[in-house]
Amino acid sequence: MSGGISTIGPAEIKALRRLLVDARADQITRVVAMIDSLPERGEADDLLTPFRARLAEINPPRPLNFARLLFIPIDPLIVPGPRWRRGTLGVPRTVLTPLARHVGRALAEDAAAIEAMIAGRSVADRAVIQAAGAKLWPAASRVMTSASPPPDWQDATGLPVSDHATIAGAIAVLLAQAVPIQRLADGLSSGAIPDDAEMVLRAILASAAERGSQALAVMIALLMNRLPGFSRLPELAREIAAAQDKDGRMAAERATEHTLENLANSPAIALAANGTGGLAHAAETIAHATTLLTGLAEQSAARPDRQILIDELRRSIDRACRDSFTLLLERHLLAPLSHLATAADDDLITGLEAVARDLRAFEQASRQAGSGDLYDRTLREAGKRIAATSLPRIDRMRLVEILNNSDTALTLLGARPS
Repeated sequence: MSGGISTIGPAEIKALRRLLVDARADQITRVVAMIDSLPERGEADDLLTPFRARLAEINPPRPLNFARLLFIPIDPLIVPGPRWRRGTLGVPRTVLTPLARHVGRALAEDAAAIEAMIAGRSVADRAVIQAAGAKLWPAASRVMTSASPPPDWQDATGLPVSDHATIAGAIAVLLAQAVPIQRLADGLSSGAIPDDAEMVLRAILASAAERGSQALAVMIALLMNRLPGFSRLPELAREIAAAQDKDGRMAAERATEHTLENLANSPAIALAANGTGGLAHAAETIAHATTLLTGLAEQSAARPDRQILIDELRRSIDRACRDSFTLLLERHLLAPLSHLATAADDDLITGLEAVARDLRAFEQASRQAGSGDLYDRTLREAGKRIAATSLPRIDRMRLVEILNNSDTALTLLGARPS
């Protein structure tokens, strides 16, 4: 770290916690950067736990280090240490640092080479994450499968040594399949699902099932989060689980319960509904949640109690998005447009078109939770306001077309110029 600090003691942690309660975004960003730069994070990492909702809102840049790269594949399952309970499917955040150190020591020169690959990179560097992860994740899985507990396990995690095998074993199962899961996730997000996707998914689930019902349940929960739009996942999961013993057949049920509980308790959805973290990020988060709920509803047809919870979650997302969409539209697009002169800079118009696309993505994701008519009316009114501005006609046409459709643009602005 530039200031030369290598550790943070109890007194400093207490002072930083007081600072973070009412801190400005720039102050939180500086504290996060300081903690990220520590070679031994220890209790300093736990300092951020109560403020992770604020972090999601601020979305500060996070450097890509060895520990962060190691656990990127299992991020949806990581829970705060105090929330973790024995027998659940989550991974307590408190185990990440000691396990990362243990893996780094075991891989030695290979770990050093991986650290060189990611030096100076951030979590936004997806290509680097894929390349370095392909070297790290399978190797780390082998280490965690065979390794004894790190010597500092109990002191660092507050957990008995007997918990190590269960937690590390579950992580090992997930990391062993991290590369093919990443390939499927990339294909799903790009709309180009690999031809062999079902075969790969079946192999992933079968490999987890060989490790027992706990491993299978953890894998299904992860896949539900990483591949929410893969329609065949629930059926394949039930098929693989049905081939196991009674505990194995409960794996899919446990994964569903865990996923619903996480959705119900996630602050990320409420933050996204308010547009925090950026419109594009908010749209992705809402789309992920609504797609996940749709899949869960389809596989819960015979569970009225679960359907009630799913419907409640969907209504909650609907209310939050509905209440904020008009404000987001005004703040990010309509208000800036009202201050533009007749002739606007091309770069400025291009930026506003990008904002309009992000708003439309947010609207389309939110619409899946309900209130379709409200979004139709809101976008139509926005189109009328844009059409009434003094911008060049072609710029108004493009913006209305992005927010609505070409027919609405033609209706409001007349035939296209030749």
